[in-house]
Amino acid sequence: MSNYEEIQQSISQKGFFYLNEGDFDAHLFHEGTFYKSYAFLGSHPIERFGIFAVRFIVWAPHANSLSIIGEFNQWHPTNYPMQQIGDSGLWQICIPHVKQYDAYKYRIITQDHQVLYKADPYAFHAEERPKTASKYYDLKGYEWQDQQWLKDRQHSNPFNRPIAVSMRLISCHGREKKTVHPIVTVNSPIHLSPMSNPYTIHILNSSLLWSILLMVPGDIKQQATLHRQVDMVPLKTLCFSLTNVI
Repeated sequence: MSNYEEIQQSISQKGFFYLNEGDFDAHLFHEGTFYKSYAFLGSHPIERFGIFAVRFIVWAPHANSLSIIGEFNQWHPTNYPMQQIGDSGLWQICIPHVKQYDAYKYRIITQDHQVLYKADPYAFHAEERPKTASKYYDLKGYEWQDQQWLKDRQHSNPFNRPIAVSMRLISCHGREKKTVHPIVTVNSPIHLSPMSNPYTIHILNSSLLWSILLMVPGDIKQQATLHRQVDMVPLKTLCFSLTNVI
C-alpha cells in the first residue's frame, strides 16, 4: 500500500495494513551483507502519512502461511495474516495501537499443515520463563549503561576471554537406534581455544565441568566427544548443537 487512503481503508476494514517496501533489505539479508538486520526484522515502530503503527517482519522461508497473534488482537489465530515481501521468505504486517510490552507470537502453518507457535528471534524483549512469548519494545530513548564495558573492550583481546554460549546436549544411540534423547541444556561462560585443531571448548558450570572436543572447526553442528566430570558418573559420548553464540 502506497498512499494514505489505502492504508486508512485497510485499517478500518481489517485492523492492519501491509507496506510495499523491503525488497532491497530482503536482497541484502539473503546476500549476507545486511549488517543491521536487527533494525529491519522483528518489531519496529513506523510512521506513514501521519499513521503510526508497528511493523512486524520475520523470516520463515518454508512456511505455507503466517499470522501474528498477541495481546493486541486477543490472541486470535487467523485475523492478522502476514504477507510475504516478494518471494523472499520474509513475512510482514503493520498494526496500529500496539502498546509497549504487548506480548505476541508468530503462528506458522507448515507445508505439511502443522501449526507452530514461535517467538520472535529478533525481539528486543520477552516474557520470563516459564512463559515464552516475545514482547514489543521500542529501543528509542533507552539509556544504555554499558559505557564502561565499551571502554574496556577497546583494550581487551576477545580470543583470550570466555564467551557466552547456549548449548543443548543430546544423547546419541548409534545408527541402529534413530531416537535422540535430550540430556541437559547448558548456559554457561566457555573458554574457546582456537589455536588447537581440533578445537577444544571448556565449559565452567556451578556444579559441572564439561570438556568438549570439536571434531570439525567452524561448523555449529558437529559430533563431539564430551567428558562429563562428575562424581560417580561414567564418561559418555554425546552429540551437541550450538543453538546460540553471543
